[in-house]
Amino acid sequence: MNTGVIASRYSKALLRYVDDTGAGEKVCSEAMALLAAFRDVSGLSVVIDDSNGVPLCRRKDLLATALGGVMSDELGRFVDLVSKNGRMEFLVLILRNFVDLYLRQQGVRRASLVTVSAPSEKLLSSLEGMIRKNTGCSRVDFETSVDPSLIGGFVLDIGDLRMDASIARQLEDIRRQLTDRNRRIV
Repeated sequence: MNTGVIASRYSKALLRYVDDTGAGEKVCSEAMALLAAFRDVSGLSVVIDDSNGVPLCRRKDLLATALGGVMSDELGRFVDLVSKNGRMEFLVLILRNFVDLYLRQQGVRRASLVTVSAPSEKLLSSLEGMIRKNTGCSRVDFETSVDPSLIGGFVLDIGDLRMDASIARQLEDIRRQLTDRNRRIV
């Protein structure tokens, strides 16, 4: 079965479940914390996977530890369901999809912004206004990072869309155009 279909089905089921229980905000913050732990702790996803023989109670303890020691009942029940169905290898994708679905439902869009140095409030405000105007969302949550190789400008990712306004990309475009023109001359 398609990985994206599995993650989509489970994340939608989790969204319906937290809508019914009213625990959406809590489960979303836990999901974001777990995603950060999966990103920062190498090998965590390998240990959490069903196929490696680690008992479910031990895997849930590891997930709870990543959350500061306590996991909500709602997320715990969901992890039980995912494990029971042998889908723990998809947990990261499921949680990522759930967070996106939940935030979108709340009128929030997540954006990744890469700049040469820490972005100014003016830049963040300007980009948020542009994103809100074009998407109709009520709030934009930025995840910022610094990459000096951009030379200047920024790279903004929102879902499947990318705006690359970096000087490094512009210089690469110029280099490519000059190379193409020189090939025609020779």
